[in-house]
Amino acid sequence: MEKQVFDVAIIGSGVAGATLAAVLARHNVKTLVLDGGMHPKFAIGESMIPTTSFYMRSIAERYDVPEIMNCSTLPLLRDNISSMCGIKRNFSFVYHRPGEAQNPKEMTQLPVPNIPYGAEAHLYRQDTDAYLHAVSVRYGAIVKQRTMVSNLTFEEDQVVIETSQGTFYAKFLVDGSGMQSVLAKQKGLREEPTRMKANTGSIFTHMIDVAPMDEFYKKGELDVPSPLHKGTLHHIFDGGWLWVIPFNNHKDAKNPLVSVGLQFDHKRLDKLPFDINLPPEEMFAAFLDKFPDVKKQFANAKPVRDWVKVNRLQYSAHSVIGHRYCLMAHAACFIDPLFSRGLAITSETIFSLAQQLIDATKENDFNVERFSRVGDIISKSFDTNDRLVNCSYIAFRDFELWNAWYRVWTLGQAYTSLRFTQVLSKYYKGDKEGLLQLEQHPFVGSLCGDLPEFQETFDKVATILEAVGDDELDVQSAITRIYQIYSEIDYVPEQYELTNPDRHYISKMDGKALLDIVEWGTKIGPERNRKLYFDMDNSTSGSLTLV
Repeated sequence: MEKQVFDVAIIGSGVAGATLAAVLARHNVKTLVLDGGMHPKFAIGESMIPTTSFYMRSIAERYDVPEIMNCSTLPLLRDNISSMCGIKRNFSFVYHRPGEAQNPKEMTQLPVPNIPYGAEAHLYRQDTDAYLHAVSVRYGAIVKQRTMVSNLTFEEDQVVIETSQGTFYAKFLVDGSGMQSVLAKQKGLREEPTRMKANTGSIFTHMIDVAPMDEFYKKGELDVPSPLHKGTLHHIFDGGWLWVIPFNNHKDAKNPLVSVGLQFDHKRLDKLPFDINLPPEEMFAAFLDKFPDVKKQFANAKPVRDWVKVNRLQYSAHSVIGHRYCLMAHAACFIDPLFSRGLAITSETIFSLAQQLIDATKENDFNVERFSRVGDIISKSFDTNDRLVNCSYIAFRDFELWNAWYRVWTLGQAYTSLRFTQVLSKYYKGDKEGLLQLEQHPFVGSLCGDLPEFQETFDKVATILEAVGDDELDVQSAITRIYQIYSEIDYVPEQYELTNPDRHYISKMDGKALLDIVEWGTKIGPERNRKLYFDMDNSTSGSLTLV
C-alpha cells in the first residue's frame, strides 16, 4: 500500500490544533491531526480577553472559516456552540491581607466593553474545543484520536511520525500538545532552567455552589462599575492569587460550574499563610482559613473533579521553529494564568502561521526563514508576559503598589482594543487587505504593538517594580516614581485619570465612555496617534451598538 503523505501534521486537537487544522483544511492543505486523548475533555485557559476575541474574528474573516467567529463573543457562543459558557464583563482584582476583612476600597477593575461585537466569554473548553475539532473534520482534516506519538524523524523532505496507530508522513509538523510536547522533548528544545523570571505554582479544579462575591458587600459599597460576578475575579494577596471564573453568571447560563485556581509564588514562600506542600484539598482549606472573606464565598463550594497541582508553571523553549517544524504557543512556553494572555498569544500565532503554511504548501517550500515572524510572536510575547506577571507578583506586596502598577497593563489593553476596532472597521468598510496590518505592527510581543511611547512607559514602570523585587527600592518611593511617569506622558486620554490613585478603574467602557475617548483622540490627543486609534473616516464610533 502506497504511503500517504500529508502537507501538515498537527499534534494536539485542542483550541490551537483544531483551529489551525480547520483553517488549513479549508484552504486545501492536506492536514492530519493526532491526539492522545478524545473529545470532550477537560482543559483550562477559559478566560477570554479582547485580543483573543478580535483575533478569532480576524482568523474567521481572513481565512473564510465563519465557524471560528462563533468562538469570539458570548452571543455567538451561546447561539451556535454552547449555553455552558460564562459572560466576561470585567477583570476584577480584590486585595486581601491574612486574617483581615477585605477593604472594599482595595480593589481594581478593568471593565470589558461589549461593543461593537458583543460580550467577552468564559469558555467551557470541553464544548468549545470539541466544536472546533468537529469544524476541522468538516473541512476535511483527518483526525486520529487516542493516538500516542512515540517518535519523530525529520528527513530532508518529510517528517516521519511513529504512533500507536501506525506511521504517518508529513511535509511539516506543528506541535500543539502543550507542556508535554513530544517535539520539545525529542529535539531537546526545553530550556533547563527556564529563562522565565516568574516562579509560580498552581492548584486548580472546577467547583459548584461558589457564591457570587458581590453578595458579601453592602449596596453601594463597591466603587467599581461592573459586578464582580460578571467577570474574571482575581483574589490577590502578597505571594499569590486565586482565580474565580464562573460559567453560571448570566440569565441564559446552563452550567453550574465555576473554575477555581490558586497560584503561589515560590519567591514569597515565607509570606504565604499556608503550606504549599500540603495535598491540594488541604492547601485550599488552609488558604481559606487565612482569608475570611474568600472563605465566605466558598462556604458551600464543592469540587466536581480532582484537584490538579503543578509545582512550577513556567517552562520555555530556546527555539520555536526549525527544519520542518513549529512549536505552537503552549508547546513552547507557559508563564501563569494571570491576565489570561495565553489564548491571545495562541490566536495571534494561528493568524500568522496559517498563511505561511498555506503558501508553503502551494510552493512546496517550507524554508525555516519564512516562519521567522511566527517564532518572534511566540518567543517575544511570552517574554513580555513573563515580565508582566513577575512584576505583578511583586506588586501584590502592597495594594497601593498594585494600584499604581496595574494601570500600565490597562493602558496596553485599551489601546490594543482601539487598534483592533480600527482595523476591523476598515475591513468591514471594504478594505479587504486591512487585516494584514495586524501582521505589520512593529513591536512584536508587546502589550501594545503599534505605539512607541507605550514601550517606553512599560519599560520604565516595569524597571521600577523590578527594583522593588530586588530590594533596591522601597514601596513608597516606587509608587511615587510610577505616578510621576504617568504624569509626564501625553498620549493617555484624560478620562482615564491615570494619575488619580483614588480611581480604581480607567473607564466604565460603556458606549458613552468610549465615544468620549474617541472625541478626545480626534480633537485633543496627539496627532501622531490619530491614524492608528482615532481615524474618524474609518471608525465605528458613529454607530456603536450593543450586541
